[in-house]
Amino acid sequence: LFIGNIKYLPNKYACYEFAKKILPKLNDLYPEIRFHIVGAINFYDKHNLKKFKNVIVHGPVKNISSVAKNNICAICNLKIATGFQNKIVNYMSYGIPTISSLISFKGLDFKRNKEIIVYKTNEELISQIVEIKRYKTKAATLSQRSHKAIKDRYNWNKILFKYDKIV
Repeated sequence: LFIGNIKYLPNKYACYEFAKKILPKLNDLYPEIRFHIVGAINFYDKHNLKKFKNVIVHGPVKNISSVAKNNICAICNLKIATGFQNKIVNYMSYGIPTISSLISFKGLDFKRNKEIIVYKTNEELISQIVEIKRYKTKAATLSQRSHKAIKDRYNWNKILFKYDKIV
């Protein structure tokens, strides 16, 4: 699963790279694996991404949970990234095992390979997706840890309490 504004160049590039370079290798092992893309996208890119085998382009959706359920994992495979990646927090808030490129992970306050999986190369990304698919207990543990991390660190009441102390 990939969620983001596909009109944004780094997101567009990440989706095309996954569809061209990663998904075919995954499909060699697991032909049933599909790549779901959710978010704003122009007609041209939607049309072109759908040409790739096992790519499903949803475009914008009102209820992400309907698309998010039953996914192996969510990815943030950006090669070009600046600032905080909200998509990672969204994935984790749904309890979806999340895999992030090292570039996208920088600046995040999550435990690497405990709450979120971080990879450096495409081969590592493929390996991690396969591992999550094969080992359901690893996927479940990662899901629980990531969901708990979001609840603990991004709790609105805790944030307001800290803000109130500052003010």
